[in-house]
Amino acid sequence: IPHIAWEPKSLQQVKDDAYLRNFARGLNALGWPVFVRFASEMNGYWTPWHGNPKLYKEKFRLIHRVLRREAPRVATIWCVNNPPLENIMSYYPGDDGCDWVGVNLYSVPFYENNPKRPAFSDTPLALLDPIYKMFAARKPIAICEYAASHQPALDKISRPEFATEKLSQLYGALPRI
Repeated sequence: IPHIAWEPKSLQQVKDDAYLRNFARGLNALGWPVFVRFASEMNGYWTPWHGNPKLYKEKFRLIHRVLRREAPRVATIWCVNNPPLENIMSYYPGDDGCDWVGVNLYSVPFYENNPKRPAFSDTPLALLDPIYKMFAARKPIAICEYAASHQPALDKISRPEFATEKLSQLYGALPRI
C-alpha cells in the first residue's frame, strides 16, 4: 500500500479548502488503498507542528474528516516518535480521529548524541512496546520509520555490529506471513 507523508510548514496552512479536497480526490482516483501520515513526530520539539496540541488535534481531525469523505480508501496514520513519550497523549486526535497509530523509532548508541543518555542496551522492541501497549487494543499499529545507527555523531566510532544487532532484534520479532 502506498504511504504518503504530508508535512506542512505550519499547521495554520491546513484548511478544508480546494487544495485539500483536490488532494483527497486525487488519492481517491488512484483506485487503491493509500496511507497518509500527516505531520508525524509532533511530540518532538524538532517539528514545526510541536507545541500546540489543541491545534494539532484540530488539524489532524480535519484531515481525517476530509479524507474519509472524499477518499474512503485512504487511511490516516497518527505517528509519534519514541522518544519522547511523556507528551504523546496530549496530541492524540482520538480513536475517531485517525485510522492507524504509527511510531518512528531509531536504535542509536546515545539518545540525542548526549553521552549522559546511553542507549546501547535499549532494543527496538523496548521502543515499540509502550506505543503497542497504549494503542494496539483499539488501533492497528504501523512502524512508519526505523533505522539503526552504525556511527553516532557524538564519538564517530564505527559500530556496524550495533546496527546489525538492533536490526536483527526488530526483524526477528516481527511475525512472518
